[in-house]
Amino acid sequence: MDEIILHYLQESLNRGFSANLGLKLINLEEGSATLEIDLQEKHENIYHYVHGGVIYSIMDTACGFSSRSFGCRVVTSTASVNYLNGAKEGAKKIIANAKCVKRGKKLIVQSVEVYDDLGTLMANGSFTFCVID
Repeated sequence: MDEIILHYLQESLNRGFSANLGLKLINLEEGSATLEIDLQEKHENIYHYVHGGVIYSIMDTACGFSSRSFGCRVVTSTASVNYLNGAKEGAKKIIANAKCVKRGKKLIVQSVEVYDDLGTLMANGSFTFCVID
């Protein structure tokens, strides 16, 4: 793993939308990434479940980081998300695990799963990224 890319990605979580969500990088290897969020009231929807936008955001970011681990810059091209379960009562965090399915010259396909810290599979999906350099 290129240390410059790792440092850049870690620093990117300290600003803007990522910082507001509280995204944390747990693990990054070539072709995979794990991120987590410590759940707070601001992450809830009107029913007091984790908001679908929060789940989508951690999935997109984990997949983007996994794609960036190859040393290229990418943007999300397409995404498909399956919302499966809400977090269990008492869950303190959600965790996204992304891994590369196919790496091409112009497109990178990632799969991702999101769990709460009690082991509930909350969502899974597939993201495609366009390589921009």
